Amino acid sequence: MNRIRTILVGVDFSETGALALEYAVGLAKLLKNNAKLVLVHVLEPVPAPADSTWAVDLVELERQMEESATNRLKSLAEELSQKEGLVVRTEFRRGVPYRGLLEAVQDLMADLLVLGTHGRTGLSHMFLGSTAERTVRHASCPVLTIRHRGEEQQL
Repeated sequence: MNRIRTILVGVDFSETGALALEYAVGLAKLLKNNAKLVLVHVLEPVPAPADSTWAVDLVELERQMEESATNRLKSLAEELSQKEGLVVRTEFRRGVPYRGLLEAVQDLMADLLVLGTHGRTGLSHMFLGSTAERTVRHASCPVLTIRHRGEEQQL
């Protein structure tokens, strides 16, 4: 079995994402082989309306969103480094979330990807898709998906 040295964690700042991070931290501590965590957030572009008068506002909104996400990632990394004694770094990307995660897996040569799944079904799954599902299908490393404990399972 290959050693797990780099655990990439998809961070979307949701409850399910926080749960995925908990699992990743637990795994990194369990492995005791100096596995490092890389917290990755992929910011999806805000769709531009047909009216171009909003363009300047959208640029500023995206800048603020990037700054907020970057600060939150940095804060999480510092907290985990201090509290858990782990090597933690952050990675911010722009684009479609599953593509950004897949690119990060490749670029950082991740050995494992951990991410939460929101468990959408029916129409919401059809229209919104599933970042987790698409990522699992195309990832070049094993993917551990974490489902929120409170979600109902539908058969």
